[in-house]
Amino acid sequence: MSKSPKPNRRRRQCPGQTQPLHPAVRATKSVNRTLEAKTRALAGWKGDTTNLFGHDAYFVIDAYHQLWRIEKAFRTSKHDLQARPI
Repeated sequence: MSKSPKPNRRRRQCPGQTQPLHPAVRATKSVNRTLEAKTRALAGWKGDTTNLFGHDAYFVIDAYHQLWRIEKAFRTSKHDLQARPI
């Protein structure tokens, strides 16, 4: 029993036809210059959202940097208990 070749499901473009192969391929070639300017202005900046109000930025950044200790404790307990996700 020989296999028959798979049918070509892709629509072919005839010579002189200006439409793309598939309607989903259509794309506009415009650039949102306002968004581009905003993105370039903020390039390299990082922002964090927090619920620690009333503290200075150094306290918040230090609290974030201390998270590795909590993550290490959870990783150790998970390994010791041989816990796996359900």
